[in-house]
Amino acid sequence: MNTWEKIFYGFCIGTILAGIEILITWAHASKLFGIALIFIPLMLIYIYYTKNRKEVAYIHEINIQHCCLGLVLILIDVAYNLYASDAFRDLDYGILSIGFIIILLNMNLFRFLKLDEKMISFVTYFLFIFISVYAFLFGGIGIIFGASEHPVFVPMARISTRLSAFFLNFIAPTTIYAEGGWRGINFNGFKVGIASVCSGVESITVFLSAIVAYFIATKELPLRKMCIYTIAGACILFFMNIFRIMIITVVGYYKGGEAMLFVHTNLGWILFALAMMIFWYMVTQEK
Repeated sequence: MNTWEKIFYGFCIGTILAGIEILITWAHASKLFGIALIFIPLMLIYIYYTKNRKEVAYIHEINIQHCCLGLVLILIDVAYNLYASDAFRDLDYGILSIGFIIILLNMNLFRFLKLDEKMISFVTYFLFIFISVYAFLFGGIGIIFGASEHPVFVPMARISTRLSAFFLNFIAPTTIYAEGGWRGINFNGFKVGIASVCSGVESITVFLSAIVAYFIATKELPLRKMCIYTIAGACILFFMNIFRIMIITVVGYYKGGEAMLFVHTNLGWILFALAMMIFWYMVTQEK
């Protein structure tokens, strides 16, 4: 790929991942906007990806191992709901849908999409890893550990709050408060609550799922270098979330609640998309 192709793919992949992040983050209001961020660049990638291909379809051997990944998702979800006598909810339907998509994709029933083996492999691993981690974070931890407070989201939110307050202290006197079940930042008398969903875990989950799936599917980078990139990317996303909290607080203090709400809704996905664009450009540059 030339430089412009790498920038194009980096921008599209970053935007798609940002759309996924919007859909799974409670803090964002417009889920329709998240769908648009996924659909539009996905179509652009698909058009560019297939523009030089004349074949009606690409037929590969049925990948039984990949089909089993989809089957595992379906069986585990159904078995849990039967065991717990629990009703199927949105997450269950998402898991079942992704399981069936993985199976159909690897049985060549989506051959009209004209995807090659690497692309099919990447989509398979990304969907499997992402939905598995997501389901574990939002459901599995509570079932296994029975914790009253989420052992991942709550500590991460508290660390983010403390670090944000530390850096905001260089701008104006800032303390951490806890009242009425809320924890947050008191920025020179202006209070901003920091919920557990502000931890940035969702963004890191999307990123890690994508990068691990990319490595498994392509094996185009040495394991050591990919691990370095993965750790560096996760750390950047974590501190980017702290930067987001700081910007939201400062905007709310100086510009008021309406401006703060606008920034709160949009700043996260914009920063995430830019970070992912740069990251994926660097990864493809290494090839």
